[in-house]
This record gives sequence, C-alpha cells and structure tokens, in this order.
Amino acid sequence: MADLHSRVRGALDDDQGTEGLFGNPASAAVRDDAEANIQAWGYVYGLAYAIAKAEDPYEPASEVAARARAAALPIYAGYVGDPVPQEQPV
Repeated sequence: MADLHSRVRGALDDDQGTEGLFGNPASAAVRDDAEANIQAWGYVYGLAYAIAKAEDPYEPASEVAARARAAALPIYAGYVGDPVPQEQPV
C-alpha cells in the first residue's frame, strides 16, 4: 500500500472532482486569496484525514490528525506556492 502522502497526491492528481479547486474559477464563491487558501487547505487536509481514517478506523483521532497534517502540508504548500510551515510549540 502506498504511503498516505502518495495516496492523497494521487487522489488530487486524478482530476475527478478537483478540477478548478486551486485555479479559483470565476464561478467559485471565493472572495480573496486568503479565503481561497483556507478553502484549499480544508480540502487537502480533509482528504488526507479521510484516507488516513479509512486506513485504520480504530486509530486515535489525534494520531490520524497528525498523520493527515504531515501528508497534507507539503501538497498544499506546493499548490499555493508557500513554504511548508513548521510546527509551532504549544
């Protein structure tokens, strides 16, 4: 089985329902770049979380979230052209 990052990338590169997601088409109800970035992050992270959760439905949510974030960050950063943010101490 491919790693989570590869599975998320593959799902996004499949062009099934993601066309225009990062192109911000005129028909999208997005007002500015910040809102478009939030929308894109939500989509990529949500996809990664769903795939991770499907891999192991009994894995604790905090661990699923950590794996999903690690897989989604570099993909999201590549689409929006931002560097990958570093983890901030809590």
